[in-house]
Amino acid sequence: MIRRRFVILLAVCALISAIRVWPLSWTPVKRGFGMSDTSAQAFGTLWNGQVTEHPKLGDVHYRLSPLKVLKGASPLQFVATSPGLYAQGEGGFHHAANLTLQAGLAQLLPHVLPGFTGDIQAEIDTFRFAKASETALCQAASGHVETDVLTRNVALFDIQGPKLAGPLSCVDGVLHARLRGQDASLALLSDIYLYRNGTYQAQVWINSYDPDIHTRLQLYGFKRTQNGYTFTHTGMWR
Repeated sequence: MIRRRFVILLAVCALISAIRVWPLSWTPVKRGFGMSDTSAQAFGTLWNGQVTEHPKLGDVHYRLSPLKVLKGASPLQFVATSPGLYAQGEGGFHHAANLTLQAGLAQLLPHVLPGFTGDIQAEIDTFRFAKASETALCQAASGHVETDVLTRNVALFDIQGPKLAGPLSCVDGVLHARLRGQDASLALLSDIYLYRNGTYQAQVWINSYDPDIHTRLQLYGFKRTQNGYTFTHTGMWR
């Protein structure tokens, strides 16, 4: 009986040791990371690995610690870097937390404002994904977003706008960012909504005392209201 227990113990220890050093390249990582038919490569182990040349994320370093779930902590820590993108944070199967994101508009949202340049910076405290069976994009979200898009596209928009910043939240399953900005020439408020089906809606309100800006806004399709000008735009964000 003692010998049998000893053999079982050795087998369990061997299994745990094998799992701890299990090469990442032996797992179906290309399918799991969305890397099929790409030049992406996987290195390291299942628990401490690296994925290079990911088509969207670039180089990804991560550490997976399942036992942290028992302590109420996130089991996954990661850092992703590529030209125009930096992301660092932690998460699990259904959530992300303490996420720092710095990305160019073209890299993060290539279908939104094509031809425009600018950067987006976000500090996301929490983000809880909706279930695959749901039509919602999120269950909960909190954070802060900033962008300099309006300051860097004067040649395209013909208006020098301010930097925009504001809170990020989840409203009825829709990811919502409310951005505000003001400078000497205008004040702007924008509500941006991202939906699960890949569409977005941007509602913009601008108030300005500059008559030249009034003329340009009307040329771009803004409608005049008692409190300034408003414009609503819809499209695909992915």
